[in-house]
Amino acid sequence: FFFNVVLNMCYDTSNINKSMELDIFKPLLLFLQAPDATLQANACGALQSICYQKDARDKIVHSTAIPCLIALLKRGDETVMARAIGALHNLSSNKYSIPAVMQSDGLPTLVKLLDVPDNAVCASTAGTIQNISRDPESRVVMLKLGVVESLSALLFGKDIQTQASAAGALMNMASPTIDDDDLNEIDARGKLKKLLADSIALGMAYSAIFTDPDREHWLQ
Repeated sequence: FFFNVVLNMCYDTSNINKSMELDIFKPLLLFLQAPDATLQANACGALQSICYQKDARDKIVHSTAIPCLIALLKRGDETVMARAIGALHNLSSNKYSIPAVMQSDGLPTLVKLLDVPDNAVCASTAGTIQNISRDPESRVVMLKLGVVESLSALLFGKDIQTQASAAGALMNMASPTIDDDDLNEIDARGKLKKLLADSIALGMAYSAIFTDPDREHWLQ
């Protein structure tokens, strides 16, 4: 019942403001750490809805929400995972989420989630990485984790939202990370941009051919 009340409140901005004044999100943080997966999933869903509002994100991002969500992503329950990454995606719109994710060792977990066979999870994860990759330090870490390959693979999928988020994240990954005086960095960034351009072109061609009902005509 509590979660249903919170979810219904989230549709009205004025209710969000009132709930923030009452610190209604604090019980949700406790439920994230509950031993019951249903409670965890419901708390994640409520947080996801609350964090759709900027004022709520700005307050919750400084709480323990992000470490708790990262911990849930590592446990593997499908429903909890889907809702936890949805909540984290919304929170990642706030720049202060980035150090919290990095301090929670969340980047390796996010990169691994790009490979799960769930379009919704992949889309939210790619969107989260798109937001986080605005930070130069996070880009360096994720490049070493092989994020470019995983994001490029998503361009060949059939989910448009996932493709858009993956393309946006790849564009961010191609941004400078250190001074342009470093020739090795310039060369690496040029190769990354070329890979991005090739991947987007191939992904569009793949989608055009293999999602076309008349694809047999193309393959003759």
